[in-house]
Formats: sequence, structure tokens, C-alpha cells
Amino acid sequence: MDAYRLHYFPESGNSYKLALMLTLCGQSFEPVWTDFAARVTWTPEWRRTVNPMGEIPVLEENGGRLTQTGPILLRLADRFGMFRGAG
Repeated sequence: MDAYRLHYFPESGNSYKLALMLTLCGQSFEPVWTDFAARVTWTPEWRRTVNPMGEIPVLEENGGRLTQTGPILLRLADRFGMFRGAG
């Protein structure tokens, strides 16, 4: 079973897309709220431990970290056989 953690902030449409995709695919995930307005993603700690590029959202999957919403959505679509266009 996959274990997911989603680093997000509520105002992010991309965070919403990932949360929705996981939910519609029947996957539970741990939401990890990130204080984006306080520039948490700019800190050396964030860049060292979560994402060197300082981007959000970040999806942790079994200890690995994925960034870039589009490729993550495609990966999930392939994995769960849902919401992938035919062409």
C-alpha cells in the first residue's frame, strides 16, 4: 500500500488538484500544511528536507518526493487507471 503525504497550502490550485486526484482514486494521504505566505519554502531547511527548488505542492510517496503537478497527476492516472485521456 502506498503512503502519501501532500505538502500544500489551501490557496494553491495545484495543491487542490493533487488532493482531489488522490481522493477520487480512493487514496488516503496526510496533508502537511505549509505556510507559503511566510516564505517557508524559501528557507534552507525546506530546501534541504522537502524540495531544493522551493516549490509547492510536493507529494511524498513511500519516502520519495515528487514535484511538478502535471507529471504527478499523470503518474497517478497511470498507476490507478483513472482520469487518463485516450489521446
